[in-house]
Amino acid sequence: YPTGFYLKYPEATSFKFNFYIFPLLQLIYMFFNFSAFNEITGSLYIYQNFERILKTTVIIGTCIAGYSVLAMLIFDPVRYLPSFIQAKHLYVFRSSGLSQEPSFYVLYQTWICLFAWYSKKMFSKNLWYFLIAINIVSLIFTFSTTLAGLALILILNAFIFKSAFKTKAAILFFIVIIVTAGFVIINHFELNEYFEYFFISKTNSFFNAPPHTTDSGSFRRYTSGIGLQIFKDNWLTGVGVGNSIYYMYKHEFKMGIEVFGETLSPGTFPQNLFSIVLSEQGAIGGLTLFYFLIASFRKLWRARNCGRYGKMFITGFLFNVSAMLTVAPVYSMFLWVFIALGLNYAIYQSNVVKQLAL
Repeated sequence: YPTGFYLKYPEATSFKFNFYIFPLLQLIYMFFNFSAFNEITGSLYIYQNFERILKTTVIIGTCIAGYSVLAMLIFDPVRYLPSFIQAKHLYVFRSSGLSQEPSFYVLYQTWICLFAWYSKKMFSKNLWYFLIAINIVSLIFTFSTTLAGLALILILNAFIFKSAFKTKAAILFFIVIIVTAGFVIINHFELNEYFEYFFISKTNSFFNAPPHTTDSGSFRRYTSGIGLQIFKDNWLTGVGVGNSIYYMYKHEFKMGIEVFGETLSPGTFPQNLFSIVLSEQGAIGGLTLFYFLIASFRKLWRARNCGRYGKMFITGFLFNVSAMLTVAPVYSMFLWVFIALGLNYAIYQSNVVKQLAL
């Protein structure tokens, strides 16, 4: 029983942080995730209706993207709903969809953009251009640092996948145009300070472990480091699913932080999926996670040339894994649902290609 945790945070004696209920709920959520993932991956019905599902997902995602842009520029009605059905944070001039924060929304919206890009034949030409525009605008205005990883993955794709020289040149030309236009907009509207903060300072703070927690990048690195310390103390099985929050405070002042901006609270956990799995499930859970990701990558990679959506799913998977560096809750279904859909497509489409070859 974490007596020290409740002495540190006497306000945490509420139902929300109950030591017997809080971890149990996470185990239940993870079981639901496993069940849904397993069912999606093996569903022949989903494969047979894949393009209909794809089209419906694009339409729903575009509605959310449109709402997100309007909420960012004008008014966000969701934030005024009762707190027990929504937990959105307030962000100035940033797109966050229906998610709690932009760092969660960027993963979902990236998949929507990929789906929209590959669904051109499902919509009329003008409608497709409209869908692409709305979704890309909503994605860019998340101003999420993980967009830098997405840009890198898209550049690498031009050289990793088999494609004509003309296609590679067109991709690079498009990227140059986007980057140039971005710098023009930044300079024209004097947004240099925001660009430097979101895409340079936060990234530098996350990867270099500075002695402060004055931005989200440094705080994520700080909490991730604490997660690894918890793992070192309980390396085989970890402290148990959902239990990391009860151990964070023990390392609060042992991480070399000299200037505190954001500080730990009762609900703070390691803000990195790999760190939280290692801290809560130890080497057993960590090795299982790495095996799952490697096995999924191999299956998606082998199916990359099987059908028109193979490259889409391997691209999305790589970004999905990179986003796990900043998205932690393992039981969040949006982390896994698109990977499950990709594996479903890879498994059944590969079988179709094999049968045709015979």
